[in-house]
Amino acid sequence: MFNINLVPFTDIKLPEVVYKYRDWNNNYHKTIITEAVVYFAPPDSFEDPNDCNVPIRYDILTDEEIFNRYLENMKNEYPNIGPLRQRIKAREWYNQGLLRNKEHIQNVENDFWQKFNKRFGVLSMTANPGNYEMWKIYANNHAGFCIGYDSRIMFEDTSKVGGGGKVIYYDELP
Repeated sequence: MFNINLVPFTDIKLPEVVYKYRDWNNNYHKTIITEAVVYFAPPDSFEDPNDCNVPIRYDILTDEEIFNRYLENMKNEYPNIGPLRQRIKAREWYNQGLLRNKEHIQNVENDFWQKFNKRFGVLSMTANPGNYEMWKIYANNHAGFCIGYDSRIMFEDTSKVGGGGKVIYYDELP
């Protein structure tokens, strides 16, 4: 199992301004100025196919971890049945061996990835308005524009963009 440590937004150290590179020749890119519209790209449109797509390594889970995963799912999906019944059902799921079946895992992950990309988008921004490569790739070979946003205004109200924070990239998955 893994833990996610949620940090209060006020404790996140954000740059004062975050930037978005755009191509002035692309009418959709102009809407960032003309209509105050930002585009949330589906993760499967990213150059790196691993962005937002870190697989769960079921193959390295112990039998106990797999059982506990099923038990947690039971508690979440069926909170009104008693703990004994939850354990019995979790044991039934565990005995099916689906988390050891590579084909089943691949099908589940593919289904999740397709649904994820239909429902979620990512607004990629940077703290660096002068990045040569970003100007080249995302601002029409330095002929586009770069617009800055106050990061607190942009991300503090999660009803606007859902939240934000610094992305940390790894050469090798932890």
